[in-house]
Amino acid sequence: MRVLTPLARPGLRLAKPIIVDGRPLLGKGTALTRRYLRSLYSEGVHLLEVEPDARVQTWEQVPDVNEFVTELERRFSQVQSDPRMMMVKQAVADVYLDFLFELES
Repeated sequence: MRVLTPLARPGLRLAKPIIVDGRPLLGKGTALTRRYLRSLYSEGVHLLEVEPDARVQTWEQVPDVNEFVTELERRFSQVQSDPRMMMVKQAVADVYLDFLFELES
């Protein structure tokens, strides 16, 4: 599961190693501490891939782009004929997709 670094809790474990500019910072399975989280954020790491954890709520998880687009289509499927709702859908897509693409880079 993916979470934003500022929302990550100490005790979560990394599902993937963290590598910045070709150098490894933390290995897979590392338990995150407040110090690690502050350091990662200051290094520009804003998204973490962590092992599944029951403490992480659905709203705290960052979907990948394909999951987001699929869910957006599902949510707006019943209002396709309403131009105002399609404008809302497009606005949500524009803002959130930009955010997701920025996190991916």
